[in-house]
Amino acid sequence: MSRRDYLRAAAVTGIASVTFTGTGAGAESGTSATATEPTVYNVVEEGADPTGQEPIDPVLGRLEHDDAILEFPDGRYQIQDFNMYGRENFTLRGIGENVVLVPSPDYNRDYWLTGWHMRNFTFENFTIDNSATDCGPSISFGCYDGLLVRNVTKVGYHDTDSTAFGFYIHDATGSGLVENLVMRDGSIPVAPVGVYTASTGKLVFRNCEIEGFGNNGLYASTGTGPIGVEGGVFKNNDRTQVRLGAPGSYVKDAEIVVDTSPDSPRTGWTPNYRGIRISDNPGPVTVENCDITMRRGRGFGGIVTAFDGGSVTVRDTRIHVGEDYWMYWSDHTAPAVFADEATDITQSGGGGERLFENVSITGSGEADGEYPVVLLKRGNNTFRNCCLQQTGTDRSGFETWNSDHLPADLGDPTTVTDSTVNVPGELSRGNVTLDNIATGGTCPVPAGVEPIPDSSIDAHVPLAEVPLPSNASRLTYPTMGTSSENPTLRVYGNFVYPNTREFVFGNLRHVIDEFVVTGRLNVEFRSVAYPDGHYLNSVEGEERLAKLAVGVWDVNNWENYWGVFEYLFANQGQLSWQTWDEASSMLQDAGVERVYGWIPSLVTDGEYDDEVYASRVQAAEDGIMYVPQLVLNGELAGANWDTDKLLGWLDRRV
Repeated sequence: MSRRDYLRAAAVTGIASVTFTGTGAGAESGTSATATEPTVYNVVEEGADPTGQEPIDPVLGRLEHDDAILEFPDGRYQIQDFNMYGRENFTLRGIGENVVLVPSPDYNRDYWLTGWHMRNFTFENFTIDNSATDCGPSISFGCYDGLLVRNVTKVGYHDTDSTAFGFYIHDATGSGLVENLVMRDGSIPVAPVGVYTASTGKLVFRNCEIEGFGNNGLYASTGTGPIGVEGGVFKNNDRTQVRLGAPGSYVKDAEIVVDTSPDSPRTGWTPNYRGIRISDNPGPVTVENCDITMRRGRGFGGIVTAFDGGSVTVRDTRIHVGEDYWMYWSDHTAPAVFADEATDITQSGGGGERLFENVSITGSGEADGEYPVVLLKRGNNTFRNCCLQQTGTDRSGFETWNSDHLPADLGDPTTVTDSTVNVPGELSRGNVTLDNIATGGTCPVPAGVEPIPDSSIDAHVPLAEVPLPSNASRLTYPTMGTSSENPTLRVYGNFVYPNTREFVFGNLRHVIDEFVVTGRLNVEFRSVAYPDGHYLNSVEGEERLAKLAVGVWDVNNWENYWGVFEYLFANQGQLSWQTWDEASSMLQDAGVERVYGWIPSLVTDGEYDDEVYASRVQAAEDGIMYVPQLVLNGELAGANWDTDKLLGWLDRRV
């Protein structure tokens, strides 16, 4: 319900200092519950009409008092407006197999069944029938402690703007449970919330099902108390399936599904289907052992950290994004994980931290330079033991973006370790550190999703496993290929330039697949690096790094050179190599064995000065104007051309 609605309700009941959204001053918690034995009433025996012809409000009002249990046998019960303000140890319970509560024709739209500032209140075993036209009753309960709502099913399309259910725990030490709340018939667009809570105490939602509501399925991010979601299904709710934010909140064992059309169903309104959204509070929020399937629709992702959301940990979870799940504002496949800029964080500590452990992200889609699988617009992100597997065109793995929507260094780190990143585009862009990354293999999928077989993905050959020509040990510069007789494609690049990194984790992988492993081309790499300050775009120490790389190839390490090559680019911007200690440590971390200390010594003695200088001379002779560029049979190509364009250029010249 809106804040305005609850202020109005508070005024009616004389408690204007309290609002459902938790913004008011609140009330005293009152005395603790006594051990008084409750009085049990059968409402039919007390005069309630079980046929649904007459409202039962007068009977309920007469029986409503503390320490009472009102039992409803099988039947249909019409209610106009029932408010249980201030009750303690009070229960409404269905005791048959088909106990139906239905709004009367003149029911109170905003406050049909309500109870505020209660303690130990139970509402269970009912069906709520709002299948009549223009019917959308609101049920809201607030307790200091001891709220229990259980086995409640709502049937019928909710076709008013009111919130369907609202729950609140007033006391920070109090708790409540909502279990087996089911509503699958949805609502009109835009306004109605499925379940809203802004709780001060702990509230758990267990095995609930919410589908098709117009303004969040479970909207539970604005209160200060922890919200738990255990099991359940949340499907096709506009805005968000589950929205959390308060410290200690969690979702575990839940199924999150979006499989609606990405087209706007009416002019001027486009649904925005997110999966789990972290919003309005600093967190930390935990997501554990969930299946998140975003097949079709529009939105921002399966796991979304909003601009005002904080920390989140995601563990043992499977996320799948189909190619028809589009970004909200474009017709391109949306990310699976999205962290927005922290532009409106109200708590101290900035944008928080994100940790993903044992998370699998699968799917298919196209990027064309638009959106990666994981899009991060703030730092402090860690991905550990994760698995990404995507099909499609040019869809990259991890990217960090600035406020201009461009890949950028955000300052705070993003690290991906001990993981699989099997994507058709680049592994990463921006300031993402990759360590111990596999680039092939399959990943687990959510229940109900067909696994992606190896034959349906672009299984790129890892750089560490590229073939080497038989004369590799006699070549001055690093070369991959199947035979010394193959024509050679010369690649000019630089170990510290981001554009070369883009080529290494982008077009180079396609060149290897299409031309190197098939025996059509060899590829030779030349680092164009200058002494510090010699060239406009030179970077301090770039020439020394180029010499170290040539040394790796030269000192009997040509067999694992390309694995070291990949490591240097994967960790670009994070490495130190200026001193002997730094260089030897870097080479050892990159996989150089035994001779990681000898190579820096050779570089210091000038062993590879001529080789690096000769690459600059050769680049000038070949007409290189920038890096990375490619030379084949005396003709030049841009290394980062569109992939199909570049492969076609090569095919016509081999």
